[in-house]
Amino acid sequence: MTPGETEDEIRADEEQWQREFAASREQLRAMAREAATEFRAGQSKPMAFTADDWTDQRKGIH
Repeated sequence: MTPGETEDEIRADEEQWQREFAASREQLRAMAREAATEFRAGQSKPMAFTADDWTDQRKGIH
């Protein structure tokens, strides 16, 4: 919650997120299946995540 936000604004924001996720559910599932297939095939790369950054651990890329 951000300072100055009303309960109605928060509720409207949550409802918008729900609509967005519902509309993209099949696309998200397809992306998850693709990622799982790549992982099982050894085509994924380990990554480390921090609060404000990510790193490809094999190459040290930020």
